[in-house]
Amino acid sequence: MPVRAAGVILAHWPDDAAAPRYLLLENARHHSWGFPKGHLEPGETLVEGATREVAEETGGLEWEVVEGFTEVSRYVIPRDRAPHPVHGDEAGRTKEVHYLLGLVAEARASLSDEHARATWLGLEAALELLQHEENRRVLSRADGYLRVRRSSL
Repeated sequence: MPVRAAGVILAHWPDDAAAPRYLLLENARHHSWGFPKGHLEPGETLVEGATREVAEETGGLEWEVVEGFTEVSRYVIPRDRAPHPVHGDEAGRTKEVHYLLGLVAEARASLSDEHARATWLGLEAALELLQHEENRRVLSRADGYLRVRRSSL
Protein backbone atom coordinates (compact mmCIF):
# COMPACT_ATOMS: atom_id res chain seq x y z
CA MET A 1 0.00 0.00 0.00
CA PRO A 2 1.46 3.38 -0.96
CA VAL A 3 2.16 6.21 1.46
CA ARG A 4 -0.64 8.68 0.64
CA ALA A 5 -0.11 12.42 0.77
CA ALA A 6 -1.82 15.65 -0.23
CA GLY A 7 -0.14 18.71 -1.68
CA VAL A 8 -0.87 22.03 -3.31
CA ILE A 9 0.76 23.93 -6.14
CA LEU A 10 0.24 27.48 -4.87
CA ALA A 11 0.15 30.24 -7.49
CA HIS A 12 0.05 34.01 -7.15
CA TRP A 13 -1.16 35.82 -10.25
CA PRO A 14 -1.88 39.53 -9.75
CA ASP A 15 -4.27 41.05 -12.27
CA ASP A 16 -1.54 43.13 -13.90
CA ALA A 17 1.02 40.30 -14.19
CA ALA A 18 1.75 38.51 -17.46
CA ALA A 19 2.36 35.16 -15.73
CA PRO A 20 1.89 33.49 -12.34
CA ARG A 21 4.55 32.86 -9.71
CA TYR A 22 4.69 29.62 -7.74
CA LEU A 23 5.64 28.91 -4.13
CA LEU A 24 8.58 26.54 -3.66
CA LEU A 25 9.75 25.34 -0.25
CA GLU A 26 13.19 23.92 0.53
CA ASN A 27 12.97 20.86 2.79
CA ALA A 28 15.16 21.38 5.87
CA ARG A 29 16.07 17.67 6.18
CA HIS A 30 17.11 16.76 2.63
CA HIS A 31 17.33 20.23 1.01
CA SER A 32 15.21 19.45 -2.03
CA TRP A 33 12.72 22.02 -3.30
CA GLY A 34 9.05 21.22 -3.60
CA PHE A 35 5.51 22.27 -2.71
CA PRO A 36 3.48 22.25 0.49
CA LYS A 37 2.53 18.61 1.02
CA GLY A 38 2.32 15.91 3.62
CA HIS A 39 0.84 12.62 4.75
CA LEU A 40 -2.91 12.26 4.77
CA GLU A 41 -4.24 11.52 8.23
CA PRO A 42 -6.67 8.58 8.67
CA GLY A 43 -10.13 9.56 7.43
CA GLU A 44 -8.92 12.87 6.00
CA THR A 45 -10.07 13.94 2.52
CA LEU A 46 -7.68 15.31 -0.07
CA VAL A 47 -8.92 18.88 0.43
CA GLU A 48 -8.78 18.57 4.22
CA GLY A 49 -5.22 17.22 4.11
CA ALA A 50 -4.07 19.83 1.60
CA THR A 51 -5.63 22.62 3.67
CA ARG A 52 -3.97 21.38 6.85
CA GLU A 53 -0.57 21.04 5.16
CA VAL A 54 -0.69 24.54 3.66
CA ALA A 55 -1.66 25.96 7.07
CA GLU A 56 1.17 24.09 8.83
CA GLU A 57 3.88 24.76 6.25
CA THR A 58 3.14 28.37 5.26
CA GLY A 59 1.92 29.96 8.46
CA GLY A 60 -1.73 29.87 7.50
CA LEU A 61 -1.45 31.31 4.00
CA GLU A 62 -4.98 31.78 2.65
CA TRP A 63 -5.70 30.13 -0.68
CA GLU A 64 -8.57 28.97 -2.83
CA VAL A 65 -8.80 25.77 -4.84
CA VAL A 66 -8.71 26.07 -8.64
CA GLU A 67 -11.50 23.67 -9.49
CA GLY A 68 -10.90 20.83 -11.93
CA PHE A 69 -7.16 20.31 -11.41
CA THR A 70 -5.71 17.28 -9.67
CA GLU A 71 -2.49 15.53 -10.49
CA VAL A 72 -1.01 12.44 -8.86
CA SER A 73 2.73 12.05 -8.45
CA ARG A 74 4.11 8.58 -7.64
CA TYR A 75 7.68 7.84 -6.70
CA VAL A 76 9.73 5.51 -4.54
CA ILE A 77 11.09 7.07 -1.35
CA PRO A 78 14.90 6.82 -1.58
CA ARG A 79 16.53 4.15 0.56
CA ASP A 80 19.20 6.59 1.74
CA ARG A 81 16.55 8.93 3.19
CA ALA A 82 16.60 9.29 6.97
CA PRO A 83 13.45 8.07 8.73
CA HIS A 84 10.62 10.61 8.88
CA PRO A 85 10.51 12.16 12.38
CA VAL A 86 6.78 11.38 12.77
CA HIS A 87 6.00 8.56 10.33
CA GLY A 88 9.16 6.48 10.75
CA ASP A 89 11.11 4.57 8.13
CA GLU A 90 9.38 4.68 4.76
CA ALA A 91 12.47 4.12 2.63
CA GLY A 92 11.78 1.99 -0.42
CA ARG A 93 8.00 2.48 -0.25
CA THR A 94 5.97 4.11 -3.00
CA LYS A 95 4.64 7.57 -2.16
CA GLU A 96 1.51 8.84 -3.89
CA VAL A 97 1.01 12.62 -3.65
CA HIS A 98 -2.34 14.00 -4.82
CA TYR A 99 -1.83 17.65 -5.81
CA LEU A 100 -4.41 20.39 -6.01
CA LEU A 101 -3.86 23.80 -7.58
CA GLY A 102 -4.47 26.86 -5.44
CA LEU A 103 -4.48 30.62 -5.89
CA VAL A 104 -3.33 33.09 -3.25
CA ALA A 105 -4.02 36.82 -3.17
CA GLU A 106 -0.73 37.65 -1.45
CA ALA A 107 2.67 36.11 -2.24
CA ARG A 108 3.99 35.47 1.25
CA ALA A 109 4.71 32.50 3.48
CA SER A 110 5.96 31.90 7.01
CA LEU A 111 8.14 28.82 7.29
CA SER A 112 7.60 25.87 9.56
CA ASP A 113 10.46 23.84 11.07
CA GLU A 114 10.18 21.49 8.06
CA HIS A 115 11.53 24.07 5.62
CA ALA A 116 14.73 26.10 5.37
CA ARG A 117 13.62 28.61 2.72
CA ALA A 118 10.67 29.70 0.60
CA THR A 119 10.57 31.52 -2.72
CA TRP A 120 8.01 32.63 -5.30
CA LEU A 121 9.21 32.03 -8.86
CA GLY A 122 7.94 32.14 -12.42
CA LEU A 123 7.58 28.86 -14.28
CA GLU A 124 11.01 28.70 -15.93
CA ALA A 125 12.95 29.61 -12.77
CA ALA A 126 10.86 27.17 -10.71
CA LEU A 127 11.47 24.35 -13.17
CA GLU A 128 15.23 24.99 -12.94
CA LEU A 129 15.20 24.93 -9.13
CA LEU A 130 13.13 21.75 -8.74
CA GLN A 131 15.42 18.69 -8.56
CA HIS A 132 12.79 16.00 -9.08
CA GLU A 133 11.30 15.30 -12.51
CA GLU A 134 7.91 14.46 -10.98
CA ASN A 135 7.73 17.93 -9.38
CA ARG A 136 8.65 19.55 -12.70
CA ARG A 137 5.97 17.51 -14.48
CA VAL A 138 3.26 18.41 -11.97
CA LEU A 139 4.19 22.11 -12.03
CA SER A 140 4.17 22.20 -15.84
CA ARG A 141 0.71 20.60 -15.88
CA ALA A 142 -0.57 23.04 -13.24
CA ASP A 143 0.83 26.03 -15.14
CA GLY A 144 -0.78 24.92 -18.40
CA TYR A 145 -4.11 24.37 -16.67
CA LEU A 146 -3.96 27.73 -14.88
CA ARG A 147 -3.14 29.66 -18.05
CA VAL A 148 -6.07 28.08 -19.91
CA ARG A 149 -8.42 28.74 -16.96
CA ARG A 150 -7.13 32.27 -16.31
CA SER A 151 -9.89 33.98 -18.27
CA SER A 152 -12.59 32.25 -16.23
CA LEU A 153 -11.09 32.84 -12.79
